[in-house]
Order: sequence, then structure tokens, then C-alpha cells
Amino acid sequence: MRLQSFCCFAFAGVLCCLTSCSEPSGPKIKKVPVVPVQGTVTIDGNPEMGVVVRCIPQGSFEVKEYEKSLGGRTDEAGKFKLSTYEAGDGLPPGEYALTFNWPPPVSLTKSSGKGTLSNDRLNGKYGEVEKSPLKFTVEKGKPLELEEIDLKTK
Repeated sequence: MRLQSFCCFAFAGVLCCLTSCSEPSGPKIKKVPVVPVQGTVTIDGNPEMGVVVRCIPQGSFEVKEYEKSLGGRTDEAGKFKLSTYEAGDGLPPGEYALTFNWPPPVSLTKSSGKGTLSNDRLNGKYGEVEKSPLKFTVEKGKPLELEEIDLKTK
């Protein structure tokens, strides 16, 4: 009986090792090292929550798969941490421009009960990379604290 139990445990152990060593399915993303980047956004001199900060790469990069997810969102103090793969992890070294969008809070409509989101409270003033008020460079191994960015509604 002991030999049979030992064989069952040994088989289960080998099976666990084989399944844990297998490659996960799905597209593979080559992760490049990132550097922490953070800053503060104010609107007309006041910190505001919910400003969407998007990073637009300005040069060539090793990996293109992450470009759609670069950015962050301000907290109640107007602070943000930029992200590539995980929340607040930073950006790969390179040159960037920032764009900004400040959507109003989601509100529930009485008729449908669904959340609705209307236009940018900054009226698109900072939504295009050509109009970006901030361009910066991330250097390998050098965390970056951006200067305060004061956006204007008028």
C-alpha cells in the first residue's frame, strides 16, 4: 500500500512540474525595462481628480505592443504615475509627449440606468499631441518627477 501511495504522489508531482513549466497561451509581449515617471496636474491652479494623462512615444521603440496603454489618471491631489504594463510601473526609456482629457464624472440617466460620459471638460485643448504642453525624455535607470502641469479651461 505504501508503494502505491508513493507512486501516486510521485506521479502527481511530475504532472505538476510539467504543467507549471508549459508556456502560457496567447500573444507574447516582450517587456522592456521601465522607469518610474510621476507628476501633478492642476486645472486653473487647482488639483483635480480624473484627468486622463496619455503618453505618446515620439521616437522609435523596441516594442510597439504597449503603446496603446501608456498613461495614467490623476488622483484627488492631482498626482499621477505613468504606466506601461501595470499600474504606476513607469515608462520605457525614450522621448514622449503628453495629452490630457478631463471627462466629467459618470452619471446615471433616469431613463436607461446606463452610465453616460460627455465630452472633455478641457474642450479638446490638450487632446492632440501637436498641441502638447509637455514633451520629455525618460532615461534608463533615472526615475522622473515631472514639473507641475497647470492646464487652463479658458
